Amino acid sequence: MPYSLKQAASACGRSRSSAYEAIKSGRLKAEQDEKGRFVIQPDDLKNVFPEHSENVHSEREKTQINEEKHSLFLQTIASLENAVEALKDERNEWREQAKAAAKTIEKQAEALAMATSASARAITQADEMRRQLGAIEHTKPEQKADTPPAPPIKAPAAVRPVFWIVLAVTTIAAAATWQLWWPWWTG
Repeated sequence: MPYSLKQAASACGRSRSSAYEAIKSGRLKAEQDEKGRFVIQPDDLKNVFPEHSENVHSEREKTQINEEKHSLFLQTIASLENAVEALKDERNEWREQAKAAAKTIEKQAEALAMATSASARAITQADEMRRQLGAIEHTKPEQKADTPPAPPIKAPAAVRPVFWIVLAVTTIAAAATWQLWWPWWTG
């Protein structure tokens, strides 16, 4: 395979100007192609620069090896670029899942806050009713020894439904939170 001026200079370990001077002086035989570029045969180069004759053949082998390595590098780069794109897609999927989970947590936190405030109001009302009952009990006249004791005073009926509603809302909020976090814990 013929060499160009630059390839010939590289193969024999000389500068391009040295190879050009050898052509101009007639020591190195070279032809010109249709574009006016020099074409040098390996045997002619070997005759002029014999100390680098082994480089002529080894340079050709190196060029082939380098081309093979270059194509292997290009394939590796392409596969790495595909892997990077796949990782970016996976990252975006995880980001969307995290956003959805954050929205769910915010909604559950709002529901829990509402349930907590309802529970606090119910407790406050129950405490007020107990205080009122206690005030009523202290104002009762003393019972005589021969009269049977009065039946115990129960909490007003209005307190019981509020208690059960608060208990139900709290249970629902706890169950929703458990369903959200359980898959991540067992993950």
